[in-house]
This record gives sequence, structure tokens and C-alpha cells, in this order.
Amino acid sequence: MFVEGLWPWWLGALALGATCFGYPLLLGRTCTVSGFWGGVVNWRQEREAARAEAELAANPQAAEEAMLEAVMAELGGEIPEEIQAELEAMAAADPELSTPPSQSAPPRTAGPWGYLAFLVGLAVGGFIAAVARGEASLSLTMSPTFHAIFGPGALLALAFGGLLVGFGTQMAGGCSMGHGLSGTSNLQPGSLLSTASFMGAAVVVSMVLGRLI
Repeated sequence: MFVEGLWPWWLGALALGATCFGYPLLLGRTCTVSGFWGGVVNWRQEREAARAEAELAANPQAAEEAMLEAVMAELGGEIPEEIQAELEAMAAADPELSTPPSQSAPPRTAGPWGYLAFLVGLAVGGFIAAVARGEASLSLTMSPTFHAIFGPGALLALAFGGLLVGFGTQMAGGCSMGHGLSGTSNLQPGSLLSTASFMGAAVVVSMVLGRLI
């Protein structure tokens, strides 16, 4: 079943494929690890945004006024008559603004506990896999190769790398899970470009490090 302590490639591929394909069908959103971390950190902002969206959906007139106020602020406080008439016509024709409150679907959000449950499940799944291989153990040390590259600053390099990954995933709108698996499986152009970028960078960095050590 296992070769040199690793799961068979085909079993991992089936598990990842089933997760990326089934998650949107069951929960109505894309499966992405960095996005879920963001949901845990920014759960208050998500809650307020969902509340504001629900209030606007329940009050079409307030939604129209909020849209006009936003345009006024962008134009310096004045809206030409022709633009105002066009905005009012768009608001009147918008099916979401004309839907009665009783028929408006409430915004869906997993909340911090839903995101956290998924992230904890990743760690639990890894632990179960290690137990199944008979290699479950706890260690706070890095590999000899990692220490050979970074020396005494190995833990600092690891922490700094984690910060860079966090900033990068926020700037790119996703991580290797969101772009590399969920996005590319849907042939999203942004995900294809992002995946090609970070995979290409990983190949170049690994080749450079291979020359240095």
C-alpha cells in the first residue's frame, strides 16, 4: 500500500480530486486553504458584510440610495441628471433589488467555526495518515537539509517564509489549493496564470538550492 512511507500517487490524486469536485457541490463555495485562514482571521468583517448585504437585500430602496451615494462620493458630490436617470433605471431593472424580502436568499457564510473545522481536519487527516504508516511522532526540529541551507536561522527563515506565503496568497487571491487545484480544474485564467507562476518559481528555486548544497 505504501512505498517508502508515502501514499500511492493515484490515491492522493483521487482524494484531492474528490475534495475539489465535491466541496463546491456540497457547500456552494470553492475549497481553498488560504481563504479559510482568512475567514478565521477576518470573521468579524465577514459577519458585518453579510449583515449589511442582508439589510440591502431586504430594502431595495436603501440599496438604490447606497448605490447613488457611492457614485456621488466618486464624482465629488454631484451626479449629472443623465447619469442619475440611468442609475435609477438600472436599479429598477435589477432583479435582486426588485425581489421581495421574503424571497431573497440570505447570504451564505461558513463562519469562523466552519473554516476552523476544515483546517483542523487537515491536521487530523495528516495525523491519521502518519498513524496508518506507523510513523506518528512529534518533532520540533527541521530536516538536516533545511538546517544545512539556513543554519542557525532555520526557524526564523521558516517564520519569515510563512509570512511571505500569507502576503502572497492574499495578493494572488488564493494558494496552491485554491488556484492549483480548484481554480485550474475549472480552467480559470487567473488560476492557470498563478499556478504557472508559483510552480515555475518553485522549480527555479529548487534548482538553485540544488546547486548550492
